[in-house]
Amino acid sequence: MFKSALMTGLIGISVLASGAAFAEGQHHGGYHHGGNHSGGFINIRIMPPPPPPRPRCVPGNLVDDMQADQAGRIRDGRRSGDLTQSEVATLNAQQDRIAAAERRMRSDGCLTLAERNDLVARLEAAARDIYRERNDHERRGGRDDRGGHGGGHGGHGGHHGSNGPQVGIFGVWTSDRQ
Repeated sequence: MFKSALMTGLIGISVLASGAAFAEGQHHGGYHHGGNHSGGFINIRIMPPPPPPRPRCVPGNLVDDMQADQAGRIRDGRRSGDLTQSEVATLNAQQDRIAAAERRMRSDGCLTLAERNDLVARLEAAARDIYRERNDHERRGGRDDRGGHGGGHGGHGGHHGSNGPQVGIFGVWTSDRQ
């Protein structure tokens, strides 16, 4: 029953469409076959799908602010002796990789929300790395915060020298930690 009603409906729509097309052709001086005007035509146009919407661009201020903050934290860690030369090199290489990824993402002139979220996640991981390296008790010049040698992990921990200025690879420095 349903199938027959559906077929009847489709046939009815086809007849109406061809009649409307024929009437439209007559009204606008359409295609004619001599004097015979029986039948009609349907004009079907196949159009490509519309292009996908452009991704929404978002500001990159958060990324820029995080990068500036981390560069300052690395610089301060180097100045205070909290970061060794090797740690500074590793952290700066990580920052360079993030900056290269940012340049690739912005190369089309747009930073999408997904791209910004990716960069923020990378920068948050880098922030954790900076914190960990600055607080691992490795001191520039090979002395930990207790004045002992090594990375501050075990060992004797006593004072093996004077409390005066220390000479390290970056020149003379004194520890501000007691």
